[in-house]
Amino acid sequence: MRQEAGIREYDWWLLAITFSICGLGLLEIWSATHASHLVGMHTHQMEWIGLGFVLMLLLSRVDYHTIMDQAPLLYLIAIIALIAWRLQSRMRRMFGRQRLSPVRPWVTMLIFPLLLALLWATVAAAAESPAPSPYLAELCGDWELTGTVQGKPAHYRAHGAWVLNRSWLEFSMQDVSTPPAYEARVYIGYDRGPDEYIAHWLDKFGAAGARVVASGHLSERTLVLNFPYASGAFRDTLTLTDASRGTLLIEAQDKDGSWSTFALYQMKRRSTPAPARPGAAAASH
Repeated sequence: MRQEAGIREYDWWLLAITFSICGLGLLEIWSATHASHLVGMHTHQMEWIGLGFVLMLLLSRVDYHTIMDQAPLLYLIAIIALIAWRLQSRMRRMFGRQRLSPVRPWVTMLIFPLLLALLWATVAAAAESPAPSPYLAELCGDWELTGTVQGKPAHYRAHGAWVLNRSWLEFSMQDVSTPPAYEARVYIGYDRGPDEYIAHWLDKFGAAGARVVASGHLSERTLVLNFPYASGAFRDTLTLTDASRGTLLIEAQDKDGSWSTFALYQMKRRSTPAPARPGAAAASH
């Protein structure tokens, strides 16, 4: 959930310096125009400063990701406005100033906020910390998992998203039955030092099944995580074929040390909601 910007989160020292510079500019404009036919020009500048301050407050309440998502459309509107501005200037020279109503003021009012919003969103996006693991970043979004758990059909919907300042990838899973028979939250992080992945598997069965921390390594497109449970280890093998498909193999270690398949899923990025199917099996570790 996005946190709204509070009044204490503004850089008031920077704003004070900015308004001081604006004040000096207004003073220079007034001193240069108060005794000429341009008297009152400083009031127009004050209007623009006020408009800029209001726009700053409004933009600070908008998630910059929303602006970045609409960047192509906003750029297109700005380009069309600039073309209209240019064409109107040519037509005014060709047909005279009295036959055409001026469009420059509204073009300026349109382009200035658009470019300001795009500039702010671009700077904010550039300042955002990069994903700690490009591999985990590919898990973001909505997924369908279909396969088997202990030989029984299973069907889950899943969603991946960064949490806690992008330090963990939360992969939430829920079966499609009503009510859900199984639900889990898997948190995966990347430790750059030892080049190791860490995972916590939390599900509806409580703390008893969440006493261990998994660790593992990435090899090309395959991430292997080992969960050393006291009752028997589990090994999760996640393979991403591409950005929209993959497999998840969960193996359980037998008493003799051999491994057997506990669950196997085919992963597919979801584009449209799938119909619910009751009776999905639970895939708890």
